[in-house]
Amino acid sequence: LIIVYLEDQYKQLSKIAPTVFIPFGHYKNIQEEMRVFGELFGKQKEAEQWIQQFDKKAAAAREKIKGVIGENETVGIYKLQGKDFYAIGDNFGHAGQIIYNALQLTPPEKIKQEVIQGPQWKLISLEALPDYAADHMFWTVYKMDGTEQAEKELKNSAIWKNLNAVKNHHVYEMKIEDIWFSDAISLEHQLDLVVDTLLSANQK
Repeated sequence: LIIVYLEDQYKQLSKIAPTVFIPFGHYKNIQEEMRVFGELFGKQKEAEQWIQQFDKKAAAAREKIKGVIGENETVGIYKLQGKDFYAIGDNFGHAGQIIYNALQLTPPEKIKQEVIQGPQWKLISLEALPDYAADHMFWTVYKMDGTEQAEKELKNSAIWKNLNAVKNHHVYEMKIEDIWFSDAISLEHQLDLVVDTLLSANQK
């Protein structure tokens, strides 16, 4: 059985072997996705066991970061790709399922309304960045032509330097390869990574 998330791949590979097309972000969270895979493979019991252990691990992780993220503080996910800056939602890779679902952290209101309840990503200008900025900012750089210069200009800008997250050292740069995917194995790794990042960056 082949599982793909691009329709073109489905058309090609379905000629070779049984193929299932599941669009990227089709399921609202990993728990729902695992139950579907459990049905596909006749492994419902194993799927439920994985969900239970993941939910238990997430609950323990939430306890670990208590006191690191204030009760009224917000957390956002951002990506610099080429020369463009994006806000990312809870179901578009980039550890969104970990930050917003597993750890139950709170996004800025504009990200909640315009990104999470919308298309899951939003291109934002430098001028608009303060409207979308969180108290804690996870961000990653997807290197393309012009990215290095764009990153330099961003970090040298007065707008960036005046963000609360920047002034309080609450900007956490993540490697794109660590947070790109949202499969079960990747999410287990990301849960550890996000918690370790928060704890190490906020040691008293």
